[in-house]
Amino acid sequence: MKRNAILKVLFLLCCFSLIGCINSGDHSNEQKDTPNDEVNESISSESKRKSTSNPLEVIKDDSYDVFQHGSAELDIVGRYISEDSDSDGVIELEKNGYRVKFTLVLVHSPVVNENSIYVLGEHENTNKDGDEMGIPESVIKTNEQEELRDTFTTRTLESNSKAIITNMIFLDENMKPDSIEIILKEPSEIEDDSAETNRIDKNIKDWKVITFQRK
Repeated sequence: MKRNAILKVLFLLCCFSLIGCINSGDHSNEQKDTPNDEVNESISSESKRKSTSNPLEVIKDDSYDVFQHGSAELDIVGRYISEDSDSDGVIELEKNGYRVKFTLVLVHSPVVNENSIYVLGEHENTNKDGDEMGIPESVIKTNEQEELRDTFTTRTLESNSKAIITNMIFLDENMKPDSIEIILKEPSEIEDDSAETNRIDKNIKDWKVITFQRK
């Protein structure tokens, strides 16, 4: 009888030990699952970011989070509108058969930790039998009336042609200006293909002054 009682006690002890090991294993698995869940949530969040390399998609749809320019993935951190623009901030101008539409977008490069403004849009030279046309280098100022070292230019287009505008304006010290002023030069006919000639021509008149405010 004593022997049977001892065997029963040993049996119960073994059962309790086995249950303890199983419970311990369950907690271990729960702890391992938590980091994986966090990684999956991070990946899911990244995949939801809307991205494009097409400037025209950016100016038409303000739901984009990333603008891809070449190999760079730039975070869109701000947009600008003007009294002369539509609700998306797009400006459309025409003079002497030259048409241009564009908007300003504030972006941040996480790789180099720098901000810049991109002038995105398109321009068209509708003259079928004429010289190349384009907007010469135009001055850009911030809300403090500080003139930026980069300028805005569309370069030139051959007659009866159209092209995309992707013009980067570098900002010093990670600036995020509340307003931007562009003093556009008149679209110019260029008989030779020299940008330098166009740049230093003092006879080129100012076309339009546009002030953009950050949304």
